[in-house]
Amino acid sequence: MTTMVTMKEHVAAYLLERSMLGFSVSGPNAQLLSSFADFADEQDCRRLTSDLIINWAKDRSRINQPFTWAGRLAIVKPFAAYHDAPGSSDEFPASRYSASHGGG
Repeated sequence: MTTMVTMKEHVAAYLLERSMLGFSVSGPNAQLLSSFADFADEQDCRRLTSDLIINWAKDRSRINQPFTWAGRLAIVKPFAAYHDAPGSSDEFPASRYSASHGGG
């Protein structure tokens, strides 16, 4: 029997790897990723979908403005690219956008 990994565990692994590479993993971006993971786990989602990420960006934002939603999406995008392993069923298009815009 395989145990399903929570989104919170995926985010923790991502932050740990970034920390080991010398990146800072504290502050507002890490807190927002944690908020996203909590939201995904509350929804019982095990894969990244555009609907999931957009709903989190809009529903959990204190400021109800598109520029705020865009900023929240930009914070999740690198995590989505990290999470987008070969054979993954994730649909959030982070890797496609990264490749078409020179990796960032």
